[in-house]
Amino acid sequence: MAIAAGSGITPVIAIARTLLAANPDTRFDLIYANKAAMDVMFLEEPGGPEGQVSAAAGHPPRAEP
Repeated sequence: MAIAAGSGITPVIAIARTLLAANPDTRFDLIYANKAAMDVMFLEEPGGPEGQVSAAAGHPPRAEP
């Protein structure tokens, strides 16, 4: 499992590709967040033709000071 945000996805994608190339039966779960949907990098990559991608969009409640 990996957690990434924004451009921090770049090294995580490299790690996932390496892991899955060496171990095709491995499951790789990723939690990835951005401020806006238009900022999502590698949008077509994570699921690929063999994988599954679940997406959720929304804004968590902001903490009040």
